[in-house]
Amino acid sequence: MNHMITHLKKYKRSLSVIVLLTILQITAGLLTPTILSTLVSEGILKQDNQQITTQGLLILAMSK
Repeated sequence: MNHMITHLKKYKRSLSVIVLLTILQITAGLLTPTILSTLVSEGILKQDNQQITTQGLLILAMSK
């Protein structure tokens, strides 16, 4: 285990970026259903084009 930790210290920055991006990906995946429900309840049912556009762009931005 000590040998592995010593070896991974060289990649500390890369591993930090990977962990951060993984957390962002998981967060985006968990927020998607909430955004979709807001899109339907606040945008489509109330026929609010501004809300539809905003929520749609948010989902599009999170999918990249």
